Amino acid sequence: MKRNFFKTLALAAVLFAGSSARAQITKGYDVAPMDPLVAQMCNQVIDLQMDDPDQANKIFTKALKKVSKDKDQLISVGDFFLEKKVYQVAKMCADQVYKLDPTYVPGLMFAGQVNKARGFATGNETFFGLAGQKYEEVLAIDPNNIAALRQNVTIYKQVNPAAAEDYLTKIVALNPDDYTVEKDLGDIRYGLGQYTDAATHYKKYFELCPADDMDELAAQNYAICISSSHDFQQLGEVCRKFQERWPGDMVFKRMVFLSDVFTGETEKAAESVKYITEQQYPDSLYGNLDYNPAMNYFKSIGDHTNAIKYGEKLIQVDPANVNTWAEIANLYLLDGNNDGAIEAYKKFFAASKDAEAADYYRFGRAYFSASRAEGIAPEKQAQLITEGDAAFLKAIELDPEMYAAGFWRGRLHMTTDKPQKEAHDAFLDLLKQLGDYNEDDVEAFRTTAYNYLVFYYAQNDDNATALHYTKEWLKFQPDNETATYYKSVLEQ
Repeated sequence: MKRNFFKTLALAAVLFAGSSARAQITKGYDVAPMDPLVAQMCNQVIDLQMDDPDQANKIFTKALKKVSKDKDQLISVGDFFLEKKVYQVAKMCADQVYKLDPTYVPGLMFAGQVNKARGFATGNETFFGLAGQKYEEVLAIDPNNIAALRQNVTIYKQVNPAAAEDYLTKIVALNPDDYTVEKDLGDIRYGLGQYTDAATHYKKYFELCPADDMDELAAQNYAICISSSHDFQQLGEVCRKFQERWPGDMVFKRMVFLSDVFTGETEKAAESVKYITEQQYPDSLYGNLDYNPAMNYFKSIGDHTNAIKYGEKLIQVDPANVNTWAEIANLYLLDGNNDGAIEAYKKFFAASKDAEAADYYRFGRAYFSASRAEGIAPEKQAQLITEGDAAFLKAIELDPEMYAAGFWRGRLHMTTDKPQKEAHDAFLDLLKQLGDYNEDDVEAFRTTAYNYLVFYYAQNDDNATALHYTKEWLKFQPDNETATYYKSVLEQ
């Protein structure tokens, strides 16, 4: 006892604080009331450990000496410090019990508890192994010790699922009515990514378990299993019940909203979305699973302002989700905000390696609309036309059969009622792009292109070339009345 462990307690208190896993650990041993004098000394140790570790160590040494021959009191003192997360001191008590009697089952269970708690607090699997050794020692003495079997289930669920199931089989043999086995089997399947099987076990567990005894983490896992099967109707039904049991749990509010969005329950979604719109939780807890459906929900009801808002939040929490910029750009287009669409598309193209022809086509359409803004300065219009032209050309490069891009490229350059060389060149390129393709879906494109070329050459007093394009036009559309009229006039 010469070593002063309390000089490291300040650090230990920081390292081991806040372990949520401790709440899930069942002790498997009884804790007798501490001797009043010993209890007083233990509380003094806690009060002094940070400010005066030397004095704390002296007091603890006295307390330990007073109970050093009493196994039950050692466990009581150790459990006191275990609850305070002073693990090194709790271990000292467990070690002393083991020295007194290495076959004392409560002492072995306490030693397992200490190591297991240290494992959860630090994430160090070595401690789980040490805990498992203690539980095996208990089972060597008492093969039917359900507490030890259960502790080993929690030890092996993640590292050796098959061994955990063996222990569960033994538990069921000893206690066939133990419905918590279904939860453990669900946990094992969940950990293995076998969500359908996990959901089956969780379902049985929640059907049998009283509401007050339900495990919240298992409920969250069950909800995730259901969502993975895309059964959003069931997801909503189950999570609304869980929401009644745990009204403050964000997971169930999230899942209810997901269900409402994906089942098209817009009226219900108007209520369930409030956990997002009313900012009921800290910013750090919101993520992709919140903002993505929020964007889709507001888009579905035509609220583009909020759809854009949550789309931008989605990108903030998930910068890799670059396709959202394209969705935001389209929402701006639907609202007629061409400048917003252009900026969003620029961010999309800067971040994406998978942009498609359709994306560049819509990018070009945004430039077209922006270039037609009322009162636009000529210099600004020229810049927009240049950048829009590049967007349409990129679309055609990626998909030579995107004839709409060629058509709108021609329209982009038609800024006056005078013949323009840039529009002429663009429509000539469109005709080359179309080649012999003459289905109904491009008839209007071809008509506009030939119409402009005839107009261009006629206005420039080149009737021969105008007649040439009229005849070419009639090869594709022999019954076109406009082309027929132009031909008759030009031939005269």
